[in-house]
Amino acid sequence: MIRGANWQAGCPNCVASKFTCDEHYRPEIECPQCDGHGEVCGVNPNRRSRFVGMDDLSPDDFTVECSDCAGHGWRPMTQDEMDDAAADAFSDMCEGEPPVSMDEMHQRAHREKMEARS
Repeated sequence: MIRGANWQAGCPNCVASKFTCDEHYRPEIECPQCDGHGEVCGVNPNRRSRFVGMDDLSPDDFTVECSDCAGHGWRPMTQDEMDDAAADAFSDMCEGEPPVSMDEMHQRAHREKMEARS
C-alpha cells in the first residue's frame, strides 16, 4: 500500500485513496537546521575517529543526526511557514505581471523584430 508522509490509518479518506487526504496533507520543506541530508555539524567526532588519527578526520566525521527532521533532511511545514508561503504567493499574484497569452507574446516578438530591422 502506498502512503504519504502524513497518512492516517484511522481516516477513511486516507485509507480509501491509499494516499494522504487533503485534510491531513502537510507540505514538506527542506530542513533549515541541517545540510539537507539530515545531518548537523557536531562538536565530537563519531565512532570512526577511534580507528583514524585526528589529522585524517574529515568534516563528515563530526556530523550528528538533526533533531528537527529526524535525519530525513525534509520536515513538514509549520502553520506559520504555511501562512507566510500563502501570503508570499498572494503578493506575487497581485504584484506580478498579468498573464500573457501565446498570441500576445508572438505579436510582441514580431513587433520588436520589425522595430529592430528599421
